[in-house]
Amino acid sequence: MKTFNCPRCDLDFYEGKFCRTCGIFLVPMPEVFCECGKALSKMDRYCRWCGKPVNKA
Repeated sequence: MKTFNCPRCDLDFYEGKFCRTCGIFLVPMPEVFCECGKALSKMDRYCRWCGKPVNKA
């Protein structure tokens, strides 16, 4: 799942082109993947599908 970030508010969104809070253009965030191959958000500490801890090296 692709995540977008507001550089002004530092909020994450999964859809849209503009921040719902301040209206600034959203920036695509690089995706983080678990060992199981599922895409995670940058805030996830554990995989939502397999439960493994996320390695944020």
